[in-house]
Amino acid sequence: MGGSKAHASLVLTLTALAGNLVEGGSLTIPFIAKKLNASGELTDLNTVQSLKFLLDALVRVIIDNRK
Repeated sequence: MGGSKAHASLVLTLTALAGNLVEGGSLTIPFIAKKLNASGELTDLNTVQSLKFLLDALVRVIIDNRK
């Protein structure tokens, strides 16, 4: 729960500072340590998919802002 509260606080702060927040461009990952193997690699397939969606959203915003 702490990570979610920290994320919400950060979003609030960035919004107050007129930050350009990307829709779908952020992600909280609860219990991240349980989703990593001994080498520190992400092994949770749902989290991997969520990160792919996040990166796709960021790439779309970058491409749209270049036009």
